Amino acid sequence: MEKQLAETAWLAGNDYTLADINFYSMCGMMVERMFPELDIARRCPRLVEWREKMTARPAVARALAGEDRTTPGLRTWTGHAR
Repeated sequence: MEKQLAETAWLAGNDYTLADINFYSMCGMMVERMFPELDIARRCPRLVEWREKMTARPAVARALAGEDRTTPGLRTWTGHAR
């Protein structure tokens, strides 16, 4: 992703696409929690910048501000490597 983001504004080119939405929802917003040992902020500054740009999009911000309707029993992710 870092190499691609060095060449284009978004993951699949210079236009915001489903690729950005999909990657953000699957791991882009949680990659540091999923893999703390990778030191993403230092190694992938373009990915961090892309994630901040995604989070700032109005529709994404509204979605993130919405009510957490996850069943409490499914809220088990701690973000710590085990």
